[in-house]
Amino acid sequence: MIKKREIALAIILTIVTCGIYGFYWFVVMVDDVNKLSKNESQFSGVIVLLLSIVTCGIFALYYYYKMGDIIDQYMVENKGAAPASKGILYLLLCLIGFSIISTALIQNDLNTIADDFNNNGGTYAGTIDVIATTTTYTSYTDTPTASSSDAEAPASNDSASGVSLDK
Repeated sequence: MIKKREIALAIILTIVTCGIYGFYWFVVMVDDVNKLSKNESQFSGVIVLLLSIVTCGIFALYYYYKMGDIIDQYMVENKGAAPASKGILYLLLCLIGFSIISTALIQNDLNTIADDFNNNGGTYAGTIDVIATTTTYTSYTDTPTASSSDAEAPASNDSASGVSLDK
């Protein structure tokens, strides 16, 4: 179950607690996004937070990008939305120092998805059709052959020079 959270309240709590609530918010947000993913071997929110601290934030940048891709995939498969490259947006915002905005945008997407996801028992709402295609390769050996018309030299036309060869 994905819980809807008030974005303004979360930002205020993050500021008032000097960022401590932001760590909690990040952990639960990662866990919620992982529920959208089909991949069962996702890192838990606590592991992502610890790896982010150990790598001085580099792993968090990667995971912001990954969360955007997971949300995009869910929206395309279940809502029929066009791919939006949200992962790149979240990564760029984090790189220029606006990770709180990335976090708020991800939470906004999760709030939008929450009702649909929770009403379907925590599973994908849509079905995924697998399209199998068959490719046939045919080998052709085309060897150019000389024909009688190719072997003849083109007739010279000296009429342009004003000299006539006819007598």
